[in-house]
Amino acid sequence: MTRADRENAATSESIGNRSMDKIELRCPHCGSANIFKDAAAAWDAEAQEWTLVSVHDHETCEDCDRSGDYMAERRTLGAAD
Repeated sequence: MTRADRENAATSESIGNRSMDKIELRCPHCGSANIFKDAAAAWDAEAQEWTLVSVHDHETCEDCDRSGDYMAERRTLGAAD
C-alpha cells in the first residue's frame, strides 16, 4: 500500500466515523421553519422521473416571503431557542 493509499484510507475512515449534528433551518425574520431552497432537476427518460442535479444558494421563507442566498439560520436540533 502506498502512502497516498494509506492517507486516503485514513481520511475515508475518519469521515465515515464522524457524527454530524442534526440541524434545522429557521427564518431569521419570523422564526418559521418553512424554508424552501431553489434547485435544478433533469428529466431521466429511463426512470421516467425528475432527478435532482443541483441545489442553489437561494432560500425563501414561505411564511414571510423573505429570501436571499443562505438567508436561513442553521440551528443545531435540541439547542435552546
